[in-house]
Amino acid sequence: MDSRLKAIRELRNLSKGFANGELSFEKFRPALGWHSFDDEDEQGKWDPQASVEDLPVELRAEYLFYVKWRVAEAHGSFKASDWKYGECQEPYGWIDKEAYRKAFSEEFLRLRLVDIPID
Repeated sequence: MDSRLKAIRELRNLSKGFANGELSFEKFRPALGWHSFDDEDEQGKWDPQASVEDLPVELRAEYLFYVKWRVAEAHGSFKASDWKYGECQEPYGWIDKEAYRKAFSEEFLRLRLVDIPID
């Protein structure tokens, strides 16, 4: 099986577990980051679309959804209001995990999930 399709399948399964509360943020987030394709173009510029341009449009959209959420907390959209640098020892303590889960789940449920071909 194409490694990209295998990664999408694994991410989909993890996302289902995370969206319905069966998988914690602490387990989900590292797994989401682990599945990275070769996201650079010929010049070495980060371009996630380049690695999936030959996949069907629905699978491209699904992969790009995972890319978006892999970096979502870096933009400050889910900053925990009570977090203080150096004081919180909780893993991912700077992230409002419930707000992240809620927003992720809502968007995940809107994805058009198609069958993933088996080679």
